[in-house]
Amino acid sequence: MRYTTQVPKLVTRQFDDEIILANFDTGIYYSLIGTAADIWLGLKSGASTEEIATAFAKSSAQTVTTEQIATFIDELVTENIIAPHEGNPGREPWSIQFGNPPSPPTLDRFDDLRDLLLLDPVHDVSEGGWPLKAPDVD
Repeated sequence: MRYTTQVPKLVTRQFDDEIILANFDTGIYYSLIGTAADIWLGLKSGASTEEIATAFAKSSAQTVTTEQIATFIDELVTENIIAPHEGNPGREPWSIQFGNPPSPPTLDRFDDLRDLLLLDPVHDVSEGGWPLKAPDVD
């Protein structure tokens, strides 16, 4: 199966060997390092779950199982970070870069900046301006 990483209100940035994902719908952000970053980049390149698993199986110090990869991808779907893609997305070259030594992929999830990520500075401020949030009016 193939997936798309083009999800509404999801912003991604790569900093060396870490990928940060910020979901502006939920206010949650994620950190992907090592094997998790490699899987994300594989999905972003258009690789299927099977192609990603095959690449890890061919790596010399393979300790990441197909089941771990599939479970991690299911977690990304559950968190609305990726979505199933019908058809064939465009393919870009991809290879394992960060999973050396390979380790089971983990999705580090953070909500400590939720209020800031969900704040709309144009509409959610009082006459006092930024960064004072206007009181909720119900």
